[in-house]
Amino acid sequence: MSNQWKLVPAAWLDPDSIQRGEILSAQAKKNSDFLGQQDRAARFSVPLYEHPDAAEVARLNAERDALQVLLTAADERADLLSDLLLRTLAYYTESCFPEDLLLEVKSALKVIP
Repeated sequence: MSNQWKLVPAAWLDPDSIQRGEILSAQAKKNSDFLGQQDRAARFSVPLYEHPDAAEVARLNAERDALQVLLTAADERADLLSDLLLRTLAYYTESCFPEDLLLEVKSALKVIP
């Protein structure tokens, strides 16, 4: 990152209410301090920042989405291959496989021997 930006919080998060998603804008926090409502504003102690380069954010989001597609495809392929191997094993008796290979396959597939 060649440019250095001065990051200023855009909003503040109450860490005790993450599930509810309570966020206070930076302007509202400043107004709360100004209006003597520091107790309310003090709950919101986690700063949230906006990235100043929208193009970089879009690029990173696109990269994340592309990686998620690849991960999902790899997971689906692994599930398919595991299922095929389990179904293939069902056709063979244990005497057809070397014992160590059979144990290794069952262990990899999390099949109880």
